Amino acid sequence: QKATSSVRCAAGTSDTFPINVGIHQGPGLSPLLFIFCMDTVTKDIQTRHPWTLLYADNVMLASETRHGLEQQVQEWKTRLERFRMKLNIKKTEYLECGDQTDGTIAAGGVQLNKVTKFKYQGLCVDSDCPTLQDPKTRVSAAWMKWRQVIGVLCDKKIPFHLKSKVYRSVVRPVDLHGTECWPTTKKHERALHTMEMKMLRWTLGLTRLEHVMNEEVRKTLKVTTITEKMRELRLQLYGHVLRRNDTSMAKTALELNVEGRRPRGRPFTHWLVRLKDNMLLAKVTCRDAADRTKWKNRCKQADPT
Repeated sequence: QKATSSVRCAAGTSDTFPINVGIHQGPGLSPLLFIFCMDTVTKDIQTRHPWTLLYADNVMLASETRHGLEQQVQEWKTRLERFRMKLNIKKTEYLECGDQTDGTIAAGGVQLNKVTKFKYQGLCVDSDCPTLQDPKTRVSAAWMKWRQVIGVLCDKKIPFHLKSKVYRSVVRPVDLHGTECWPTTKKHERALHTMEMKMLRWTLGLTRLEHVMNEEVRKTLKVTTITEKMRELRLQLYGHVLRRNDTSMAKTALELNVEGRRPRGRPFTHWLVRLKDNMLLAKVTCRDAADRTKWKNRCKQADPT
């Protein structure tokens, strides 16, 4: 939004002049000012997390009933328009968790697009409630990033230690984005492991016919397994959550209990179940999280030197 105001030089030698240019995109101050503005404008209509989540200009609203959610969306739309902001109806989507019903909700007389899954901050949320992103989506994103630096990784003139640095600093962060929140299973870990080994073998110019073991490939490039890095990130996140106060959003999500009975059959692998196994391997307990140095030394899985 353009702001019209006047300023005067500190020395008092200059006349006032209007400012008709707002905050440009790019400077670090822009998102901070936008967050302050959003919190101030919508403070009284925000519900307690996790029913309302705000991240920059992305807003997630949740309710137990369709009518209640429709009222919230309309209230947010009216409030934003009051302060010269706009709710993008085309990008706003409606999702039902659990059993699906006919119809959708409306905002300002316009029907919202009803979907069975959508992306939020790089993670895919499905209507049948599993929060784990499809590994195929993550594998595709990682291969796209790998192709952007293929000229470096597959160049025979570049030494292996530089290729290793490029992979660990450019490609692997895409592989591991958000994985600290995944309740991963062996199927998902195997998919990411297979993807990584293909990348590393192509980086070294190796094929299956040369019968080089995976351990030798990792030893040459000094890259640890992706499953161990996932365990490291998961424990790092858990340590930060344990050190937060009880009113924080992370603590609320960790201790959230969903009412009702689960369906018949084997339950899904929960994040805390996977975390318990990781803590046993790292030989740490919840009380060790208070000591940052000890927790970091026990949980960190460095690449081989």
